[in-house]
Amino acid sequence: MGQGIIFLLITLFTFAFSLKSGEFRPLFTLPLLWLFYLGIILIGLQYKILWDENGVRMKAGGKKDVHIEYKHIKEVRLETATFGEFIIGSSPFRRIAIYGRAENRNDKINVSLRHFRATDIKTLMRSIRQHRPDLPLPNY
Repeated sequence: MGQGIIFLLITLFTFAFSLKSGEFRPLFTLPLLWLFYLGIILIGLQYKILWDENGVRMKAGGKKDVHIEYKHIKEVRLETATFGEFIIGSSPFRRIAIYGRAENRNDKINVSLRHFRATDIKTLMRSIRQHRPDLPLPNY
């Protein structure tokens, strides 16, 4: 939503500039701007966290699916994005991170606290607790 407001403000500023200056060429960039925004929305709609009796799976647009079986979960913790992650948008800002046992950095699932409903996150955490009562789980 915040990105949409930013894009809308850019659009309004461009219109105001064009009307005041009489220079209408900047208006031709607006369709590209909004196509870019639509692309961001479509990628965001592909971000899903799924779980079943075997484990947890993350599907994210443009990235390889990550699946971690419950028995391979090493750690579950509450995290905040680093400055670098925040700038490039590579990970959710506030998230629950589920780490697999593998030393591979790709064996991590990020559950965004902003994108998913709290009830769904609690259901996921209950499922992890059911399968792995030995793991400490974060309170969020």
